[in-house]
Amino acid sequence: MNEICEIVPSQKGHDKINVHGYLMVKERNRDDKYYWCCEKRKLEGCKGRATTILSDGFHYLKKSGNHNHAPQACSANVAKVIAEIKKQAGETREKPINIIQNNMENISEEVHPYMPSQNALRKKIFRVRKIETLPEPQSIDEVDIPDSLCITLNGELFLVKDHNNEQERILMFTTKNNIQHLSQALYWFMDSAFKMISTTYYHLYIIYAPVGTESNSRILPLVYALMTSRTEKLYKKLFNDLSKFAEENGTHLAPSYIVTDFEKAVINSIHYEFPDATVKGCFSRLGQNYWKKIQDYGLAIKYGSDEQFSLTLRQLYALSFLHPQEIPGAFNLLKSAMPKEANDIVQWFEDNYVFGRVIREMRNGNVIRDSPPFPPTLWSVYDISKFGFLQTQSAVETWHHRCETLIEEANGVVCKIIEELQIEQQEIDVQMESIINGEQRPKQKKKLIDRENRIMTVINNRELYSLMDFLRELAQNLSL
Repeated sequence: MNEICEIVPSQKGHDKINVHGYLMVKERNRDDKYYWCCEKRKLEGCKGRATTILSDGFHYLKKSGNHNHAPQACSANVAKVIAEIKKQAGETREKPINIIQNNMENISEEVHPYMPSQNALRKKIFRVRKIETLPEPQSIDEVDIPDSLCITLNGELFLVKDHNNEQERILMFTTKNNIQHLSQALYWFMDSAFKMISTTYYHLYIIYAPVGTESNSRILPLVYALMTSRTEKLYKKLFNDLSKFAEENGTHLAPSYIVTDFEKAVINSIHYEFPDATVKGCFSRLGQNYWKKIQDYGLAIKYGSDEQFSLTLRQLYALSFLHPQEIPGAFNLLKSAMPKEANDIVQWFEDNYVFGRVIREMRNGNVIRDSPPFPPTLWSVYDISKFGFLQTQSAVETWHHRCETLIEEANGVVCKIIEELQIEQQEIDVQMESIINGEQRPKQKKKLIDRENRIMTVINNRELYSLMDFLRELAQNLSL
């Protein structure tokens, strides 16, 4: 009983022993007597067994049986290298390629051919770093973000701000590189990707911006924020924390344009934190809001079956391409030409997007109105149509739907959502690398490019049209 069996760490956390080149897994033990079976018992039906006596931390071989396959001298070394790779994956946030290379450098040439492929080793690392689904916390105070989720899969800081105060919380995720690109962008897009994603977080807020030069630029999500509410106070805190993080990393955020949803709390907060930025309501969101109201007023069937009726309604949407000062007069012209069935939807548009709601009618026939919640200066795209905004907003919508899908797959569990964001950030890093390498951006859909070209042709030839013809031509190229 003098032969000591080498202990080999298992990939699943249970030690194995090496008996004459065979890896054995523990079957059972009785006090200090251990019974082992071949690790290939299930895969190859091997009946090889061994018995050891544990003494002073060492396994002394008592007896061993025959196997139905030949031993592999390097199997123990392969198992030890894989175990070390997985150990480092769990304990550090070193890049996978670095972990693999550092461990492969230390093994002999004889062992190399028996090692799993680099891709297989990367998958093992990602599986180690993948967090198991945890019970969803019932309050924000119960949300404890593991260290492994505070950094990217490449080991960079990811959870840059954690604001927790008075039952309101913001978890803000970005990277130094993302912020650098955000600071260089002329315009940003802001949007909520999902509502009521869990019992503790109300929505995921995302900031997008163009990255790269004109020829190969693409829209990428650069900041994510899990937020417990949609109050103006919390949005102000979000934008303030974002500015502070930028300053902490030697950069300043001063976008010229910010395109956002029609949410007053967000708009007011942007004006507060970025007073020099021109805030614009999202063109596609305006269309979505408009379509929802068309449905609410029972006009969807007529809209879908009467092309002349739908074209007339789309001319209200086409007002977006006019200078803000032109919009009130143009609206009045359209209003006078609208069919009676559209009275309710036209009044809604007037109250919210043009003149505001009437609060008092004077004896002389004049009216006093509230300011419209969303005045023409907010939703006119007159001064930003040059940015190719249709293709740009299409790119934002693509990311938006992608993020919603990822969140749904995470079943609303906060840690799983963050895990998905880590994976998304890795994809963003890959795209940034391709931009640096000068790779052309993916081609846009021809249908979308053609539509934008037609719209820009109408805009550039404005002097050839009367106002009503101009709106009609634009409306023919728009959809809700």
